[in-house]
Amino acid sequence: MSCPTGQRCRRTARIRPSTAPPDTTYRQVRRQRPRHRPCSDFGRVSQARELPALLARAAAVLNAAGIIVWVADPADGSLRPALSHGYPAEALARISKLSRDADNATAEAYRSGQLQTVGGSRTAPGALVAPLLAPTGCVGVMAAEIRAGKEADQHVQALATILAAQLASLVPVTPAPSTSSAKA
Repeated sequence: MSCPTGQRCRRTARIRPSTAPPDTTYRQVRRQRPRHRPCSDFGRVSQARELPALLARAAAVLNAAGIIVWVADPADGSLRPALSHGYPAEALARISKLSRDADNATAEAYRSGQLQTVGGSRTAPGALVAPLLAPTGCVGVMAAEIRAGKEADQHVQALATILAAQLASLVPVTPAPSTSSAKA
């Protein structure tokens, strides 16, 4: 196809998905797609050995320095680290169980079933903690250490929530102990 000027034209279709700005081209949207691929890849996991690579890709998409997936211990309802990316094995070995009643964003996300944010600064990263929700309730959380103040970005928060939902489907569901006793 030739342009009115006689030079070869490069035309790009203008598309406007609901989340794209009005001047977004098809090529720009197509370049963004691989960022969301970890979501569908989590749905195709068939072996546990696939998870570390997927968690690394999720960290890259979220601009996270590290991610820890905490799962609930069915015996006492506490949280324990089950999977991570971005932290040395020695550091994780020093992390013990976290009480569900702890006064921090990880425990609060687990108790409330709501996304929690911790604001960062120029020198310290922020964090997003997304609950892993299953039909039986919250089975754990995904805590991500977010760089560059992106923890406040709605798109990053939405993506963290989606990734956590995908991770929740991979956590074995065991009901947490009841805190109230049933009367017979």
